[in-house]
Amino acid sequence: MRPLIPACLCAISLCAYTRQATKDGVPLRRADAASIQFLVNGPEEFTPALAAAAKTYGSVATAQVRFATLEATGAANDPMDRRNVFVFLDTPEIRSVVGASVAVTLSVFDDQGRILDTDILFNPAVKFSTTLEAGTYDLQSVATHELGHALGAGHSGILAAAMYQSAARESAIESRLSADDLAFLAEVYPAESTAEAYGVLRGTISLPGGEPVRGGHVVAIDAAAGILVGGLTDLTTGRYALRVPRGAYQVYVQPLDGPVLPRNVQLPESQVTAPFQTTFFGGLAAPQTVEVSTEPAVADLVAASERPGFRIQFLGAYGVFGTGAREIKSGQTVELFLSGPELDGGHAVTLLGPGLSIQPDSLRLDPDLAVNGMPVLRMKVDAAARTSGAMASILVAKDGMAVVQSGALWMEPSSP
Repeated sequence: MRPLIPACLCAISLCAYTRQATKDGVPLRRADAASIQFLVNGPEEFTPALAAAAKTYGSVATAQVRFATLEATGAANDPMDRRNVFVFLDTPEIRSVVGASVAVTLSVFDDQGRILDTDILFNPAVKFSTTLEAGTYDLQSVATHELGHALGAGHSGILAAAMYQSAARESAIESRLSADDLAFLAEVYPAESTAEAYGVLRGTISLPGGEPVRGGHVVAIDAAAGILVGGLTDLTTGRYALRVPRGAYQVYVQPLDGPVLPRNVQLPESQVTAPFQTTFFGGLAAPQTVEVSTEPAVADLVAASERPGFRIQFLGAYGVFGTGAREIKSGQTVELFLSGPELDGGHAVTLLGPGLSIQPDSLRLDPDLAVNGMPVLRMKVDAAARTSGAMASILVAKDGMAVVQSGALWMEPSSP
């Protein structure tokens, strides 16, 4: 048995579904997934939010994950007591372990990758709330993310996924499970209904000379449905395989050059291919659609080795800028801001998601606005009313080159 201490939620910073593994590469999973018992050492008023986070996973029909009713305890973060505990204590040890993270998940597992004990430590220097109070982190969102680690999930390169590595104050985006998070559950803890609901998309990513792209972030996107699922290519062969809901997808590969970096998904930078250009299956001008159904679908890509100088570093909406996803209220018009090096008025912007349209002639470079000294593109976006949430990616292109912020927008359903 050995302890695992890499799983944490960072407050600043920022694949998918990526999985945690032993040092020998054995993916982690829980043997008690059908009835996981967590205990709570913390304020009683926090229990409903923690229970809601557990229910988020326990309500997934395509996965065999269920949580038992939470119980109070005086136990702390003992890795050998075989008890799974939410810990809200303030001790020098806990402060040392969590550091600058909002929360940290500590798990003990055996050589077969079976998770035996999990303790989730919440940073005592951080303020949590259940009402999105100003300056606080949403407790249910943080707990949902950390429970993903407790199930063996790694961080995601999809910005609006629950397993995206960073949290924003006063945001509940990570309290919801995205298609990327659900795909992880379907892969690791499949239910009887999983085979009918999901298919497999696979392929190989290479450079023009035939060298494999190692650690490339491959994304399958059904823009009409607002579904995104991502994963990483193999560090030796450049191959990938994604379990995705059956449907029609565009496929692209993007480098781990920011905001997601190799270290964010526990990959050694020296073993990851860089640089290369974000590349679509079928080409940027006319991406091909891949049908995923009963038989595995194949999408092989040759990624251009030249990388564009421009990129998106910050995204803004409703006057708030950040490196993570932004929430868009459907049924409204919102002004969207993109900031990053070498962005200018010659770039084309496409929103890959359902019901989103940029108002004609609204896209422009703002000469009076900059973020950390970088130029800002702004545009007005009409978001059609929706009865369910969905994700969208942002594609910025110029001179045949492109960068993509995968799952950068979450569209909140309209109020009834």
